[in-house]
Amino acid sequence: MIEQKYSSYVRGYKLENNEPKNIHAYIIEADCTPIGYIQIYNAYDFERSDPLINLPSKLAALDYFFNA
Repeated sequence: MIEQKYSSYVRGYKLENNEPKNIHAYIIEADCTPIGYIQIYNAYDFERSDPLINLPSKLAALDYFFNA
């Protein structure tokens, strides 16, 4: 399931409405141990629960996850 969902991310895209959208995904390491994940993308490329109003026409979004 994880590989099916995220495998395209490491190839630089995510499908949104069957259209590939750029996404940059990285594994974060400390002392050669994976400790997290970060992804960067255009905020307008993906649906949001709240509309993006009065914001720049080009807007980056950043998601990150860390192992606690």
